[in-house]
Amino acid sequence: MAWNKYRVFITAVFMLIGVLMFSDYALANSVIIEDEMDVLSYEEEETLRATMNELSAYGSVLFISIDSNTNSYMIASQRCWDYFQNGSAAVFCIDFNNRDLTIYVTGEMADRVSKSKCDIIADNVYGYASQGYYARAAIEAFTQVRMVYEGKNISSGMKIVGNICIALIIALMLNYMLAKALHGNKKMDNYAMLSDSGNNATILNASYRINNTSSYYSPPVWLIILRILVVLLGSGRGGSGHHSGSSGGGGGHGGGGHGGSHSF
Repeated sequence: MAWNKYRVFITAVFMLIGVLMFSDYALANSVIIEDEMDVLSYEEEETLRATMNELSAYGSVLFISIDSNTNSYMIASQRCWDYFQNGSAAVFCIDFNNRDLTIYVTGEMADRVSKSKCDIIADNVYGYASQGYYARAAIEAFTQVRMVYEGKNISSGMKIVGNICIALIIALMLNYMLAKALHGNKKMDNYAMLSDSGNNATILNASYRINNTSSYYSPPVWLIILRILVVLLGSGRGGSGHHSGSSGGGGGHGGGGHGGSHSF
């Protein structure tokens, strides 16, 4: 009788341990590296995995290197759904066919890391990829995702440079318009010059010949500056190889994920 009591107690303890172990396994976030293009060395992969492990405290993390005709943003969102569904996750995808890199987040990660932040992160790291430093690009991307998730600030170098250029062009345009308004057009025609001089002039035997004439349009300086400003504003809103997107709940996958991409 006493043995039966102990057996029930021991069975209950082992069942509890099993439940706890299964719960920890089920709740653990995944760290997955799919280097299909074999762009990472063993050392780089280990360094990248360490960075991904730090981010996995807040969600699952996936690195992908591919060569596909499909849009890299769609691949990142689909792989994220295949592995994690609507769970908290971050994906960094390098597409060598389209020369695109994508940062995609979903679940709680997407609640903390906005689409505009994904755009900034893509802007910050695409330069590394364009120089062939793919591991560094991924490490920096996941590091910045973690910083944003934790409420820390990240640099937005390209955005700052663009804003400075726009400010300088606006200042030049305003300075030009102000100078022209103050000084006006002081050119005098030939008749006014002769009248003011008090002298008479007579032109005798005047003749002229014009050969090989051509005309061209020279736009005013303010119009040139305005056109440059329009181009820069357009670039700041998604040009220069930069694009972003989001996925909703339809189409077989989604869950409110979003991200940003940049050509490299």
